[in-house]
Amino acid sequence: MSDGASVYLCTSNDEVIDVVSRGQGVFGIAVGKVLREVETELVAFEAQAPETLDELAVRRAAPTA
Repeated sequence: MSDGASVYLCTSNDEVIDVVSRGQGVFGIAVGKVLREVETELVAFEAQAPETLDELAVRRAAPTA
């Protein structure tokens, strides 16, 4: 949530009420589900072996003289 000046992580109803009672809560978004989906996708992505190396990866893997 945000009161217009700061951003707060609210993990309970009490925390939301606290932010709102101190000022005008102007923006709130629930990101828990989105965060879990992104984490799941990243884990799946990291588990996949790259099929081909891009040019930068090839240069990094090349032995230096």
